[in-house]
Amino acid sequence: MKVINVLADRDSIANYALAPLIYNKKALFDMGYDVRIKYKVNDSLFECDTLCVMSKPAIRILKEKSRIFNLEGPVLSFLLQAREMVGNVIWMDDSDSTSVTHFEVLPYVEKYLKKQLFKDKSLYRKDYYGGRIFSDYYHEHFNVNDVDVFQQHYPLEKEYEEKVDLSWNIGLGNIHESFTLKSYLKRIFPFASSKPNYNQKFVNPNDKKPIDLYIRTSANLARPSVAFHRQELLRKLTDYQNNHKIISMVGSNVKNSNHSLDSLLESNSKRIPTKKIRKIMEMTKVMPSPFGWGELGVRDYEAFKYGALLLKPDMSHMETWPNLFIPEKTFVPLNWSFSDLAEKMEKVLSDETYRIDISIAGQDVYKASISEEGMNDFCNWFTQKIEIVH
Repeated sequence: MKVINVLADRDSIANYALAPLIYNKKALFDMGYDVRIKYKVNDSLFECDTLCVMSKPAIRILKEKSRIFNLEGPVLSFLLQAREMVGNVIWMDDSDSTSVTHFEVLPYVEKYLKKQLFKDKSLYRKDYYGGRIFSDYYHEHFNVNDVDVFQQHYPLEKEYEEKVDLSWNIGLGNIHESFTLKSYLKRIFPFASSKPNYNQKFVNPNDKKPIDLYIRTSANLARPSVAFHRQELLRKLTDYQNNHKIISMVGSNVKNSNHSLDSLLESNSKRIPTKKIRKIMEMTKVMPSPFGWGELGVRDYEAFKYGALLLKPDMSHMETWPNLFIPEKTFVPLNWSFSDLAEKMEKVLSDETYRIDISIAGQDVYKASISEEGMNDFCNWFTQKIEIVH
């Protein structure tokens, strides 16, 4: 029996990553892997064959202040200690974005797992404005600037490339409980966390859906180079809605109406009960899901769950697992300037067969990923990725 300790905390992103581990604890045990979630740094943390260190929890627990770690700092000091006491130390990068990394840890770990990666690892040698490849795009093409420029670039050295690999994305988390009281309580009382529920209700994409488009997203993120993406998408959708009179772009109002950008931002800032939001999503044909601090978000998987077509910025620069995002098959991609938005909207709203086929395909791959067979795939994926090196 191999003991696998995972250092985590109560962060919501950490909970998404931990969900399949908690759900499959017995299955992994039967495969010879005793997975234990740890929330503190103490002697028992190092009593294992493999130590998986989740990046954001580790930074918080160890009180690391530097954006780029140094040998005198708490994180690298901890990793040096861990490597002496544990045969196999794995850094699990749970940063939201493909571009944000901590490659300075690579000399001190056996593997570096991240939930989404550039397909071309040489891209990790470039320093992106705002720390993200898409914020760099908006800085360069739209002259968007930040007051406090994000600086955390540590290039991936070629000698360490083989250590860098994929973990799994938030889609294997308990998406149904996102933003609910239950998810909040799980963060406060992690030891009392119940087994994740993957037995979700899925809405048939063929059902009658009176709402053409629903989007609800915060658009005033702290850094302009990151926020601009969402604001530009809302601007383009507002223009399209005003010109075409599509039904209920915001969601709660099913009547025809014109929306200004200000009214759309205001509507998205008002709190709506979760039950009402879910009812709206059930009735929606198309759900745009912009990037936030990273490329993937809960709304992506909610679109699949509620039988809507997922409209999302192009993600051809990255890979992730499970790979549910197949352009023109499971979702419809938009270019980052959104210059093709009107054309794509015309297509998805005028061609019902096209919309429903993509909605069904997206739902099918998501449903398969959280099925019992999908959980078996996860167990095999996990054990392969954390395979004992020594």
